[in-house]
Amino acid sequence: MNYDVDRNASPTGTAIVITLLLALVVVTGLIVAGGAALIAFQSREARQQAMAAQEQAMVAAQRAHQEVELSRQRDLAATAATSSKSDNAAVPGDKIKLSLDVNGSIQLAGSEVPLAELQNQLAGTMDARTAVVLVVHRQCLFQHVANVMSVCRETGITDIRFAALKQREIAADSSIDSAAEEGHVKER
Repeated sequence: MNYDVDRNASPTGTAIVITLLLALVVVTGLIVAGGAALIAFQSREARQQAMAAQEQAMVAAQRAHQEVELSRQRDLAATAATSSKSDNAAVPGDKIKLSLDVNGSIQLAGSEVPLAELQNQLAGTMDARTAVVLVVHRQCLFQHVANVMSVCRETGITDIRFAALKQREIAADSSIDSAAEEGHVKER
């Protein structure tokens, strides 16, 4: 059996072969492009995970710093309370000066005291004749003043007075504490 094969390729067969080769090249290109996109996606996802881990580490470091700072403030307040118990002992007619700045931060005897610790600081002044003089910044929110007054009442102090800066001190916008310490404060 002898078959005669026409060695001349038909133009249709050549077109089919070229089309198949082009399709093979296109499919191969798509596979390579898809693989590159997958690698890029995984790389981006890894960067996002690394950034999230870094953010979590920063938040944890900030919390640790805040806890250390709060612990330090508590230690300072406890040290001040124990070292000045005799100084804070209520003598009839004593006045305790509390200053509130524009943000509501409380100053007692030159040291900042958190609102939560103020009651412990005032605990040694249970004498009903002891007065608290509040020197309040003119832009301090009333809620801060009300909170301090509430703590004073809870410790048994009912004589709460206010001090105002003289007009020239307000115009100069000097600090409350320096004006009060220099005697430029009027009790009302």
